[in-house]
Amino acid sequence: MNILRGEPLARHTTFRIGGPAEIFAEPADLSEARELLRSARGAGQPVLILGAGSNLLVRDEGFPGLVLSTRRLDWLAAGEGGLSAGCGVRIPVLMGYVVKYGLGGLEFLAGIPGTLGGALVMNAGVVGREIGSAVRTVNVLDESLAERELAAGAAGFGYRSSSLAGYPLVAGVRLALTPRPPAAIRADIAGQVHRRRLTQPYGIPSAGSVFKNPPGDYAGRLIEAAGCKGWREGDALVSDRHANFIVNTGAASARQVLGLIERVRAAVRSRFGIELELEIKTV
Repeated sequence: MNILRGEPLARHTTFRIGGPAEIFAEPADLSEARELLRSARGAGQPVLILGAGSNLLVRDEGFPGLVLSTRRLDWLAAGEGGLSAGCGVRIPVLMGYVVKYGLGGLEFLAGIPGTLGGALVMNAGVVGREIGSAVRTVNVLDESLAERELAAGAAGFGYRSSSLAGYPLVAGVRLALTPRPPAAIRADIAGQVHRRRLTQPYGIPSAGSVFKNPPGDYAGRLIEAAGCKGWREGDALVSDRHANFIVNTGAASARQVLGLIERVRAAVRSRFGIELELEIKTV
């Protein structure tokens, strides 16, 4: 088990922003993860479960407790009309796996930089497609830190949400997928990645979409129509390519990002009377 103290979380988030963790740990398996969670609970420490660090803004002060990285909880196994996987599996690795074994149904996730655990908690997807629709069962650690298997219907999947965030750890998942020619899967994945690169900022640190789409509309359209594209706070910038992305153009702080978020919210509220809801998580 790898344990570090004072580890800068900017090294572990796609935003490249975030102060130090009091304790940063990478368990090698579920047993070690349970041991860490039990120890943090006994010490009264708060816990942050960290996957790839996407969809996340860590404040400049850092995190005063245990940051449990799922990076090494990354098992994968095909079979029974789908696959089983650990929460730490990164989406690009998952895409390579489904191509190798000819398992269709997840192509829409291509280009998302997060982990499977994070994708499950926020029910990641695109318009009309979400990972929750492919879930057969989810394995979690419950409040007693015992492993439990939940049916998909008990996971509370909704738009960019689920009830899984209420558990100490989402450990893994069984996904129901459909046999498909690998070449067809590969082509769809390539098309999805190409579309993302055309429409979203690429190669610049960000946390992904900042706001959820309000019912019947798109946050990016509202932000652009409110004149916010190109707004800046220090090195934090509302992307010129997609207005629902804030990018880190150099050494942006969390404080600058939060200031930009509130300016954008106020502009959309003033222009349209709509209160934008955050999609990214702030810690």
